[in-house]
Amino acid sequence: MNPFYAEKITQWLQKYQVHPTRGFLPATNPLAKLPTPFDAWEQAAAALSIRLNNQTWQPYLAKMPLLKTNQLQTTAQLERAMLLLSCMAHGYVWQNYQSTNHIPASVAIPWVQVAQRLGRPPVVAHASLVLQNWRLLNENAPIRFNNIAIQQGFHGGRDESSFFMLTVVIEATGAKAVYAIAQAYWAAQQKKDAVFCNALTQIAKTLVKMRQLLLQMYEHCDPYIFYHRVRPFLGSLEQIKYEGLTTNPIRSYSGGSAAQSSLLQLVDAAFGIKHEQAHAHQFLRAMRAYMPPKHAAFIALHEKDTTIVNYLKKCDSATTLYQEIINELLLFRNEHLKIVAKYILAHSKKVGVGSTGTGGTNPMIFLKGVRDNTHSQKK
Repeated sequence: MNPFYAEKITQWLQKYQVHPTRGFLPATNPLAKLPTPFDAWEQAAAALSIRLNNQTWQPYLAKMPLLKTNQLQTTAQLERAMLLLSCMAHGYVWQNYQSTNHIPASVAIPWVQVAQRLGRPPVVAHASLVLQNWRLLNENAPIRFNNIAIQQGFHGGRDESSFFMLTVVIEATGAKAVYAIAQAYWAAQQKKDAVFCNALTQIAKTLVKMRQLLLQMYEHCDPYIFYHRVRPFLGSLEQIKYEGLTTNPIRSYSGGSAAQSSLLQLVDAAFGIKHEQAHAHQFLRAMRAYMPPKHAAFIALHEKDTTIVNYLKKCDSATTLYQEIINELLLFRNEHLKIVAKYILAHSKKVGVGSTGTGGTNPMIFLKGVRDNTHSQKK
């Protein structure tokens, strides 16, 4: 591609905090430690796993001092704070796998303040637990499964870490599709058929690699451990009292969900894939509020601007490539359905509880609807 246009694309992506090679992952590695005034948070987060395991997390956190957030000066510091406070709060609410219905003021007050500055709700979400929850083992090597570790977990252990690590690597791999969508957008504007087709080829290939990574979940994360030791802490917060707040202290938010990832929502938006069922449409839209605001704006831009979709109708050579993208997207969503069935549905039946997902919706009904909408795009 012409270096001039490559630079223009990079600048355009950066306006939306999208990195040309990392996609929706941060341009700089997540911060590993907050400044000294926040040592109490760092110490508490470091003790989270041990204290959850011995059931002493709630009394410990209730005694944590209330820290002021005005000394958090950079976005990286805010993101680190958001990650730690989110995990601490959800650990408190779900320590015994039944909601405590409240969060102590020492966490609730700064959590709400940090969340407001980041433009996201104070709840565990993909933006913190995945996008900002990793470190490179070898700083000179790329983001790969064997070169990263998570920074913060709940109970801890290989399976939990692997669940988040694989999701990070899927995001890193998906970055190629994000950049290719930007290339396709530019190529459509400039009527560059060859560049447009090359971009579509890259998107299809990237979706294949993302699916291959998704399948590694079976190898690295045991379904029983996920359901009983990871999933509970990703749960929605329903009618939770954020103690110490004078305005709107009782709050409800959806928990962590794959729908909060910008990757597939961007592919849908770029190629005009609409999810017409009211429930699926509303849930996907609602999940954008849990994304970094500029990422959500990037999706909305492609949803409103039909440049790629319009050019597909004029570019005969791209028709087959478009169908490859739809097919790979369908295969990815089918595999995701199988994972949800094995990791959530099968275990929810064994313990005799409902199959509501961490985001607060029935995952099988939701994902089948999304899958079927994708299938309807095939010709």
